[in-house]
Amino acid sequence: MSEHEASQPDPAAVDPPEEPLVTEPDETEEPAPADAEGAPPESDDDRVAADDAEDKDDPPAKPAKELAPEARALCKSAVEAMLFSSADPLSTRRLADALKGIGIDGRGVRKIVRELTEEYDRDRRGFTIEEIAGGFKMVTQMEYAEYVGNLLGSSRGGRLSQAALETLAVVAYKQPVTRADVEVIRGVQAGPLLRSLLQKGLVRITGRAEVIGRPLLYGTTRRFLEHFGLKSLNELPKVEELPKP
Repeated sequence: MSEHEASQPDPAAVDPPEEPLVTEPDETEEPAPADAEGAPPESDDDRVAADDAEDKDDPPAKPAKELAPEARALCKSAVEAMLFSSADPLSTRRLADALKGIGIDGRGVRKIVRELTEEYDRDRRGFTIEEIAGGFKMVTQMEYAEYVGNLLGSSRGGRLSQAALETLAVVAYKQPVTRADVEVIRGVQAGPLLRSLLQKGLVRITGRAEVIGRPLLYGTTRRFLEHFGLKSLNELPKVEELPKP
């Protein structure tokens, strides 16, 4: 389990020193092929979010079957084991599919996750379960961040520079956005930073803009939501709520 990072990107346009130059994204490179109807293929991010939305929002046709105490205890322990062993958030559908044969659906899994979270919080455990990026993930409690940091050291990979955070903020708030749009907002070259964010898995190519030259469009990924501890993009703070630079 990795330490949960709750920081938010700052969309303020500042001109700090850029990161070392790396190869810019190839604007001539074609994005992933479209499906038969001409739309970009569904990504893992979209598929997982759709799966979780389906079992969460659709009303059940009939009341959920109550599991026997032994089966429910088994499900609870199994859900806990799966969350503990996974580095990625797990949707209720994935958890329910892994428990096939027991007769529990996504709503039953969600109820079990809620019970586990309440137990961890009540017992002041060093970890909890959070809903992140369309799924559930075990994370360390923020109050123990100092001690986890002492154990793991301060030189952990994946730290983003101020320039990278600003570029990522523009993509997050304006997506889908072209490289030229990012450069207009920030006032500096964006190619190297976009390339770096692509390599980190925080940004992805979502298609091409319907303008002359058909430049690539960029958007955020599921990993972006995980990195900042967000359930969805709807949890991004409003621009007017952010502190002024």
